[in-house]
Amino acid sequence: MIALFKWLRWSSPYNSLRQYVTGIITRCARAAPYKIPASNDCSNCVSLPTHRQFKMPNNFTSMVELHAYMDKTGDFQHILKEIGRSMSGPVHVILRPRRTGKSTFLRSLAEFMKKTSPGDAMVRRRTFEKYELAISRDEELFERHFGAHIVLYLDLTNVVGLDLAGLQASFVQAVLNGVQDMKESGCFNGNHDELEPEDIYFLKQIRKVSQRADATSPLDPINILKQVIRVANRLSKRCVFLIIDEYDTPIAVAMDKGYYAEANYFLRQALGDVLKNEPAVSGAMLAGIMDLAQAGWMSGLNQMTAFTLESPEYEIMFTEGDVETLFYMANHPKPTEHTPLPFTFDKLKAWYGGYDSASGRKLYNPWSVTNALSKKRLGSFWEKTGVDIRAQDLMQNMLDEDADFGADIDGLLADGHITCHLPRNLKADCDLANMTRPQLLRLMVYTGYLNAVPFDSAKTPSVQLSNGGYDDDDDEDTNVLAVNWHQLQIRGVPEANTEATKLTIPNQEVRGVFIDWLKLNMARKLDTPERISESQDLFEITHSADLETFANSFSIWIEQKLPTNFISEVECVYQAYIFGYFAAAAAHRENPREWSVTIEQAAGQGRLDLLIQNSTHAVVHEYKRLEPKKEYKDKNGTIKRIIRDYKNPKTETLLERLSIKALNQTENRRYRVTIGEGVTELREVGIAFLRRNTAIVSRLLERPDKDTEWRVKEEYTVEQDRIRRKRMYHNVATIPEPWIRKSWEP
Repeated sequence: MIALFKWLRWSSPYNSLRQYVTGIITRCARAAPYKIPASNDCSNCVSLPTHRQFKMPNNFTSMVELHAYMDKTGDFQHILKEIGRSMSGPVHVILRPRRTGKSTFLRSLAEFMKKTSPGDAMVRRRTFEKYELAISRDEELFERHFGAHIVLYLDLTNVVGLDLAGLQASFVQAVLNGVQDMKESGCFNGNHDELEPEDIYFLKQIRKVSQRADATSPLDPINILKQVIRVANRLSKRCVFLIIDEYDTPIAVAMDKGYYAEANYFLRQALGDVLKNEPAVSGAMLAGIMDLAQAGWMSGLNQMTAFTLESPEYEIMFTEGDVETLFYMANHPKPTEHTPLPFTFDKLKAWYGGYDSASGRKLYNPWSVTNALSKKRLGSFWEKTGVDIRAQDLMQNMLDEDADFGADIDGLLADGHITCHLPRNLKADCDLANMTRPQLLRLMVYTGYLNAVPFDSAKTPSVQLSNGGYDDDDDEDTNVLAVNWHQLQIRGVPEANTEATKLTIPNQEVRGVFIDWLKLNMARKLDTPERISESQDLFEITHSADLETFANSFSIWIEQKLPTNFISEVECVYQAYIFGYFAAAAAHRENPREWSVTIEQAAGQGRLDLLIQNSTHAVVHEYKRLEPKKEYKDKNGTIKRIIRDYKNPKTETLLERLSIKALNQTENRRYRVTIGEGVTELREVGIAFLRRNTAIVSRLLERPDKDTEWRVKEEYTVEQDRIRRKRMYHNVATIPEPWIRKSWEP
């Protein structure tokens, strides 16, 4: 039956018959699985439990056949060429951000190297050769290494615990999972008479533990990996190749839970000693995020080489050519299934690209690209791992305690980049609880939240600064001071083992994560009785007071209450803070469910910035930001950088235009379609920001019922707002105290 299945699987003619009979065989196999006879002819023979009695095509083969696999097998050569060249096998460590194809690459390497049954090997070999995967073109490497190794695959993703005992128990389970995959190679089917009594006992213990439902185990967590490798080596007469995925997860969790020293000592004995001293190991491939080479359990490994994103080897992320190919295939499927993608290739690149390789090629996040193409939508598919969650917690604490870090985040969101001195690597034994700002930025590079490019000051042009106003018609500016861009922008003081690095937010997806961080941070800051009381006062004014009262109160609130650790040069900073304030007010009302407060709500032909509504009243906000500084070239080609001054008439005019544009957008993009059917009063507000200065225009609309058109009841014009701004920002009159008119009652 198995032979018939394989013939049907690979024969090209008679497609309908093949699919029909294959379906029958598959259903029969599920109902009564084919049992592989156990090798228990002698009393010393031990058969391990089997989970896959009927061998179906594996995920790797299916991905290749469905053209869902991007060929990265050419990078196998980097480690294959080193196997057998020295007494101790090579240890390659791939360091990449999260969700960048590390696990897929490791699984592909395992499918290529592992020794399995002849039938399975034939299926896999045909996959490599039929689809001309890159490694199959190197005949010498292919013939020497294909299906020739005993491979032990360890996935340490779930090797975690609240304490050392929990971590050790999960490590034992990870090894047992790897043993189940090793059994396919037949490495435990040799002559068991050649084993020592303790090896026989060890195999029996593995079988008992695998069949037991409880989590307790008599197996020694320190020696279990070493014993598995030695037994496999003695029975198969072959060395074992180790593949370890998420190798840094256990130590990252241990650092977070406070038992780093104990976990480091355990992993040094259980893993480090195997990689360094075990002669039955032919080599190892590890993948993770953090570099544990300079400290931790990996220090001292003789043959270890780490490959970061800056290394030319192992470019396992999607290249632009890969993404272009996938985009074309997704946009041009079979004629009967054609559904065009609702986004362009350029938008796909903006959402999931932005990483740079050592060779200068642009790299993309494979996980997010494939999700976007399969689900036919652009959005955030970012999923957090243990290291990511720790980085988020550290960032929240740093925002509260370090104003420079807040300026970093604001600069990244506003200008798209910052330049600072970063440590070249992050040691595993660094104190995460007291991590410095440069260390945290380096951790954010490791986890993929930032892209790092070495900063070359020699290529940096000189620019000129101006404190004058600016618009598109400016030809000259006064008060110009020539400075060097490198001296102006670089942050921090260089220390030992650091380098000047340019940091950028890679893409739109990660930018959304930063905005979510800001919203969370704002919510934490606002969770105090004083702030909640203030927010409720402003909330009432926002949906019930006259428009002029709102403009006065809101602008004074922005001037006095926006956190000082944000320069506020980017729209999402205002958006996050305003949302947090109003959300806190709505949540602490007598009926928390009466009002809904949403941000970045899809509406009509765009996305409105803030929507507040209950059953009868609604408020729509649209925000715009005037860049506080801007670069341009004058007639002589000199790069100038304009710093806008609010008191400059040109700057004030630009701000007014932006506020009018924001208000018009609420109508032109049909934001009103999101308003509830029972709402009879709607306030549309357009707000333009320049640092803490605001220009506000608004209108109040009403309708008796949902079937009636909206009618303008009241307007707050740019002329009225100009009077407010002169009073606030030009010292024509004093700012009313307190900042909210307590005499006003809704």
